Amino acid sequence: MNQIAIRISGMTKYYGTGPDAVRALHDVSFEIRNNEFFTLLGPSGCGKTTLLRIIGGFEEYSEGKLELFDEEIQDLPPNRRPVNTVFQHYALFPHLSIRDNVGFGLKMLGKPDSEIHRQTNKMLDLVRLSEYADRRPSQLSGGQKQRVALARALAPEPKVLLLDEPLSALDLKLRQSMRHELKQIREQLGITFIFVTHDQEEALIMSDRIAVMSHGSLQQVGTPEEIYNHPENRFVADFVGETNLVQGVIRELCSDAACVEYADQELSLAIQNENLFATEQQVHLSIRPEHINIKPMSSESSNLPALIKEKTFLGTDIQFLCRLKGGNELTTRVQTTTTDCATLLPGDSVELTIDTKKIVLLGD
Repeated sequence: MNQIAIRISGMTKYYGTGPDAVRALHDVSFEIRNNEFFTLLGPSGCGKTTLLRIIGGFEEYSEGKLELFDEEIQDLPPNRRPVNTVFQHYALFPHLSIRDNVGFGLKMLGKPDSEIHRQTNKMLDLVRLSEYADRRPSQLSGGQKQRVALARALAPEPKVLLLDEPLSALDLKLRQSMRHELKQIREQLGITFIFVTHDQEEALIMSDRIAVMSHGSLQQVGTPEEIYNHPENRFVADFVGETNLVQGVIRELCSDAACVEYADQELSLAIQNENLFATEQQVHLSIRPEHINIKPMSSESSNLPALIKEKTFLGTDIQFLCRLKGGNELTTRVQTTTTDCATLLPGDSVELTIDTKKIVLLGD
């Protein structure tokens, strides 16, 4: 069984007091395993950075409990926690060399020069910047500066590394490269990474598990596959990836399935918990665009007839916005190599087939 690195229980945070107090976190509880790449994901203002700062000791919490490797650490100042942080804007010292930047934390801890030298060289090798050791930060690219900041944070050998949107200032190619490097470095070091981002793709690519947050509350914790394929509510379904969120009505209900009416069709959908639903209940269906097949209209078809409203070329994929007979709209996405779809144009009549096994039924 994996050791628990961080345990957060009933975490609530208010800024201010009295009637003007603003609640940043509300009753948040979850665990982060040792050696895990764990991501806090959500839109701006959802509380993820506040939570990261609480773990780092830069913010106090109003209610709840925070444990690091089974030790409650509420009263420990940041410099006494085995935790380090990599910030979005590097915070490198411009007058120091790269070597001295990386060794700065060790120097502040009073480590001997021999240890500082050994550990600094080790970290520079880890982030592949040994040849730049004597340069100043102004002589490095954005990606190189971020790797220096990472090396500096890792040099004291923290048990937990906090990363506060460290890739958001980089361009797309650099972000993609750094995602790969961060995963590799975590695997090499075998420590816990807690990563904050609003970028869903970044979270899905890098994480062992993800905590999705909204308005200070925890919405769902799970692996990238669980979060994407089995969202627990409409917010998660809509925020993580792209989806069609459409309304339907439950016509029949049994222990593991529901017959749902949508767009004049009855769909038999699997459900996990019968107690969450009722006959004649209005529900939402989450249908990912890639789970809808599109092809030219045939003379005889039992599939959903539709009209192409928009066509968008996305490189590897083509996205179609289709209008159904009743006025409902669905977005579908197919690969550009799908030959019978490449020639379809706005105004064309088509038929849609939905993979009902991939539809997620969500209550209101």
